[in-house]
Amino acid sequence: MIITPARPPPDTILPLQQHPMFADALARMGRDVCCLTLRDGARRVGYVQLMTRRLGWFGQVSMASRGPIWADDAPPEVQARALERLGRQGVRIVNANGPLRRSVGSGFRQIVTPAHVAELDLRGDFQGRMHPKWRNRLLRAQSGSLTLHHRAFDATAHAWLLNADRAQQKARGYRALPTELTLAFAEANRRQVRVVTAHVGPTVVAAMLFLCHGPVATYHIGWRSLDECANGAHNLILAAAMEKLAQDGHVCLDLGLVDTDTAPGLARFKIGSGATVRPLGGTWLRLPDPTGPLRRLAGLPAPC
Repeated sequence: MIITPARPPPDTILPLQQHPMFADALARMGRDVCCLTLRDGARRVGYVQLMTRRLGWFGQVSMASRGPIWADDAPPEVQARALERLGRQGVRIVNANGPLRRSVGSGFRQIVTPAHVAELDLRGDFQGRMHPKWRNRLLRAQSGSLTLHHRAFDATAHAWLLNADRAQQKARGYRALPTELTLAFAEANRRQVRVVTAHVGPTVVAAMLFLCHGPVATYHIGWRSLDECANGAHNLILAAAMEKLAQDGHVCLDLGLVDTDTAPGLARFKIGSGATVRPLGGTWLRLPDPTGPLRRLAGLPAPC
């Protein structure tokens, strides 16, 4: 198994956390991140982006979020060898993007069961895939007084949205990616952060923010006021965003996690939009060699 630093082709379909544009944003924040290509001989079998930090006696510890991304023809035994090699090079946590087989010898053990994500295919008749009730809310919003504005993100002009999102997280008791990451992504990837706002007259009553990365876009922030005029605003915004993203060449919109237990309303909204719900691969842990710190003190090499 050969592991080399290399970025994937720009048209590769990747989740946000595995895209080089995300790596550029993290680098601006001073984070240690690297992009690797996995090869079995001359054949490319996968790609992984790692975030690394130092944890005391354990030394450098790396994590793959929503990765690795495997080639369609990468067999399980090859994936196991790649994971084993990554583990020996310091990868300790894998939040897998898809099913990860319990491959003997990889050294990883599952510690968290898979979550689910909602993904919208922007090819073909995506409006026809909407749930009838979702589409009816959209039609009512289209016939109402709401107007939409599409803008590239501006850190000054859209500071209110970031502040509103922080307040919303605090009020509802959840955590999302930090504001600093949104700002860093916008700085590193000009005009790839888009904001769609719904207005009643001059007043903003709802908004959504999207991060664009290659052929994929990711829903990042959603906010709406308590004004009754905002009813259906997110249906209107998301439908318009789908059309615009498809026109710009994006093939998939990642709506993020679906949690029917703690956020059933949001889950229904995402599923009703026509998204496909897909299981991720769960969280996997590889414990470090307990003799590692002693070996380093003694100047001995790590076991192969």
